[in-house]
Amino acid sequence: MQPSKTTVIGLFTAPFQYQIPIFQRGYVWTLEKQVAPLWLDIQSQADALLERKQLAPAAAAAMKPLPKHFLGSIVMTPVPNAFGRVSMYEVIDGQQRSTTLHLLLLALRHAAHDSDQKTVAQMAAAVVRNPGP
Repeated sequence: MQPSKTTVIGLFTAPFQYQIPIFQRGYVWTLEKQVAPLWLDIQSQADALLERKQLAPAAAAAMKPLPKHFLGSIVMTPVPNAFGRVSMYEVIDGQQRSTTLHLLLLALRHAAHDSDQKTVAQMAAAVVRNPGP
């Protein structure tokens, strides 16, 4: 098993299909215990980025890059599949977090679409839909 780092966008734009094994528990995250803290982490990172963008370009350029945020690990193993199909990975650990992130991206896509933010809606759509091989 080879560990590697990726971003949320990298996770969901990779040309892979993620499969949750039948032995995994169902989706059990609650708003108060898990989703709200995850959302606060995302909001904190977004606020820091927006604050930096409001600075003069020279001041922003002189600052250190924003620190990356560790959202947790996701453990996957490759699944052998038929020729011509999308490569598949079985999610061994991290299915609750990855499912929640995917649901948040879907909500972003819907909210952007409903508020006529076409560019944002298209960007989110590209992340939540796997185009296949």
